[in-house]
Amino acid sequence: MYRIILASGSPRRKELLSLMGVTYEVMVSQKEEKLQDVEPSGLVMELAKMKACDIAQQIEGPAVIIGADTVVACKNKVLGKPKDTEDARQMITMLAGNSHEVYTGVTMVIKEADQTERMVTFYEATKVYVTPMSEEEIRAYVATGEPMDKAGSYAIQGVFAPYISKIEGDYYNIVGFPISHLYHAAKEAGIDLRTGMRCSTGEFADRVEAGMDAKTKVETYPKAEDEVVEKLDEDLEAFLDAETYMEKIKVLERIRRNLNEYRMSSIEISLDLPVGENDLERRYQIVIDNLETRMRFECGRLR
Repeated sequence: MYRIILASGSPRRKELLSLMGVTYEVMVSQKEEKLQDVEPSGLVMELAKMKACDIAQQIEGPAVIIGADTVVACKNKVLGKPKDTEDARQMITMLAGNSHEVYTGVTMVIKEADQTERMVTFYEATKVYVTPMSEEEIRAYVATGEPMDKAGSYAIQGVFAPYISKIEGDYYNIVGFPISHLYHAAKEAGIDLRTGMRCSTGEFADRVEAGMDAKTKVETYPKAEDEVVEKLDEDLEAFLDAETYMEKIKVLERIRRNLNEYRMSSIEISLDLPVGENDLERRYQIVIDNLETRMRFECGRLR
């Protein structure tokens, strides 16, 4: 089994790993950032690699060390975290009424028990459109203190949300971790981040190509189990479609009721979960944990 280690102290990245259902440790890299690449995609990959490799040198395998870095690029200028409130004000002024790109670079160092290593590095880019803002709105936002530890001086999941008119690409990339890309890149490298176990990339690829849900072996279910899985899928869709905070709360309550109902039925289904945990109760509990984490990101802008 692999230890999953996050080489970052970012609260957003920790929450996003929890959203994925990953059990992980945190070891923050103290490596001084000496940059060679000034192009945004190259820059974030270089920084992510630096962080992951720094921690990899300090531990023994088997482990997966994940480093990440995020920057904002606007008008051919790379924006990191602001130095002070005036720097934050200038950044927001630049972003207001314009589009910009958010780049996140990710490196996974996969360290085996014999101390051999593999490395996977990639980046994700998302385009963000910001509405025009008055000077008063800019100063009021900066005064909240939210911009001070954020690349580009804003948090899409926070008080700045009303000023985002649309995005093109991965929402979670803007928050700080492109979790879909991360999960599938690890899967391609033969590691299931949720379990910390090796996985068969061939089986995974075959199931995706066949048009099946990569998480659920639906072709093996008896009818009764199919109905249970269908109900779970409906609950998930209902949560994603909910437009208000209270609607999301109601969906979570329904999931809890269904969990209690099916816990009594002793129906077991085949899922990609750790050995000994292939039961419906565990599947629903993972859903509840993940949805509650996701709701913390969304409730501020939905209330």
